[in-house]
Amino acid sequence: TQSTNTFWYRADQLVDVYSDGDAVTTWTNQGGINKHAYHNSNHKRPLLFTSGAHTINGYQALSFNGSNDFLTIANNSSMNVGGSWTTRTISMVFRSGPDIQSRQFLFEEGGGVRGLNMYIYQGNLYFGAWNKAQSHWGFFYVATPIDANEEYIANLVFAGTDGETGTVECYLNEQHVGTMNNVGRLHAHSGNNRIGCSGNSHVETGSIGSGYYFQGDIAEFVVHDYQLNSAERIVLNNYFSAKYAIALDDNDNFPDDDSGSGNFDHELAGFGSTDANNAMDDAQGNGIVRMLNSEDLNEGEFGLWAHNGQTNNQHQPTI
Repeated sequence: TQSTNTFWYRADQLVDVYSDGDAVTTWTNQGGINKHAYHNSNHKRPLLFTSGAHTINGYQALSFNGSNDFLTIANNSSMNVGGSWTTRTISMVFRSGPDIQSRQFLFEEGGGVRGLNMYIYQGNLYFGAWNKAQSHWGFFYVATPIDANEEYIANLVFAGTDGETGTVECYLNEQHVGTMNNVGRLHAHSGNNRIGCSGNSHVETGSIGSGYYFQGDIAEFVVHDYQLNSAERIVLNNYFSAKYAIALDDNDNFPDDDSGSGNFDHELAGFGSTDANNAMDDAQGNGIVRMLNSEDLNEGEFGLWAHNGQTNNQHQPTI
């Protein structure tokens, strides 16, 4: 919901403002606060594509050129200058470009002292987290291999603790790819947040760098202000998988999104449970269907629904 996914940037929501190939000045936040991603006037703007090779399963995407374009999310109390925080979930749908060897930032929040990021380097996707003052837990990262010109769903699930015994769990296409341990609180971390490059961010060598422009496409970017439990994460990633035709390596619980089953790709929502402590029983996407208070929901059971893009004809019953 908009109250918990405070930042929700969807390229398919830009079609009312921009046409195919237009440079994007503002990426409107569909989430719960009025903070849009905007263009820095000293740099180029990413391009919105509504058709052709830069779309993902026919859905619009923002294309970044890898040399001088990015978008900024200004300092704000919900993302980086409030806090401190012990929980957050960051998710992104992206397509890598032809170069996956150069360092390229998909996202960063914060700066040299504290922050979170995702970036590409030497054929890997890196997830990073650090807090080098107050609750001092250094720079941690997880790296996992990716391919060039390939679509991915990435999740960074931050769960710090006061005693620095927390974790950051990292997922790629719903497969768990690594854990950062001994994570504490993430205190306020100024430095404007960026999509598509680094302003002043830590990397795996321990150094701090800027630039590192992303070459590729981003279709959707979501920040929840809490730690998604496993059931919530599975539903979210099945939504991404159905919408963008990205195969999940684990927990693919919705088989009806392929052509043989009717291409029910759109506005997936659902409920489910992985165990007694990880469940969701109230669900409604952007569509008209809502289900709540699910009963007798056992471990491993999910109920997911979507539509195939056809017109919804509602008929008044005849009495």
